[in-house]
Amino acid sequence: CLTKIIIITPYDDVFSDDEEEEEGEAYSWDHDSTAAAASPPFAYTEQQSTPKQPDDDEAFNCDANTNSNSWTPTNKRKRKRTSCGQTRNSVISQSQRVRREDTKLDRRRPTENYLCWAAPGNEYDRAKQKINELYVMSMQFGVVEKFYEKKIHLQRGKRQFMKQEKEFRRFLVNREKSGAICLDVTESDDIQFMDNPNHGVVGRYRETYRSRRTKEEIIKFEYKMRTLQVSTCCVCRENKLIFPKGVAKDLPKGLTVGDDVCSLCKKNKCQENNKYLTENLQPIWYERDDDGNFKYDDDGEKLIRYDIPE
Repeated sequence: CLTKIIIITPYDDVFSDDEEEEEGEAYSWDHDSTAAAASPPFAYTEQQSTPKQPDDDEAFNCDANTNSNSWTPTNKRKRKRTSCGQTRNSVISQSQRVRREDTKLDRRRPTENYLCWAAPGNEYDRAKQKINELYVMSMQFGVVEKFYEKKIHLQRGKRQFMKQEKEFRRFLVNREKSGAICLDVTESDDIQFMDNPNHGVVGRYRETYRSRRTKEEIIKFEYKMRTLQVSTCCVCRENKLIFPKGVAKDLPKGLTVGDDVCSLCKKNKCQENNKYLTENLQPIWYERDDDGNFKYDDDGEKLIRYDIPE
């Protein structure tokens, strides 16, 4: 603990010769009076005369804390956000995830690892045939993602395989009975899911995940275009796209263009007040009396005729 602190001024004051002599006399008098007293050791007097200076390590830590608290453009530890709200770490992790997924798409599909429970021979061939059949049917009805969700080809036992196979086949049969749209997709060498002769043996078609994904996306696009339906409203005479929420079905064959009313016209009750005639159609001619003057209705409007006069 410091008991005495000496403050040294930056500039020395100028004194006269008389003041210096007086200071010398006072100093000598004070020195003679205190000569008999025991003088303190040198280390103690130096500690009293000079304040304690911080170490180099402490000064470095102090400067580091000061720099970390104050923001600087070169501070890389600062969490910087882009205009879309993402940080630098999130952008890096997202780009790494995209590169990993892209690398995975270029790998070969390990179809030889599927159906590990089936014994070589007839059992493996029957299971492989069921897998290919279900896969083609799922592509015909546009439910390839359901096939991958069931993971029938990745089952570890025969009992689990038979259970998942029956459930998914029942799902496809019910969809077919409901009248869903079905594409003409046949089981060819390019479409079949796997062609391995046995478990652990690589098949003839060594395609990658990317090529398989490309085929599936093309067929999914074809199914979406096939199920795209157009209906013409008989009131507003506008073409309306119909997006089925459940199972996509064909329109009834007896339904012709203009036999249906769109939901907007039903909501506004346009079929009751002839809104299409009053707002969209242009008048062909106005009725006139025998004298050639215009006829008016009860509201004072001209009587409009939209038909061609005979």
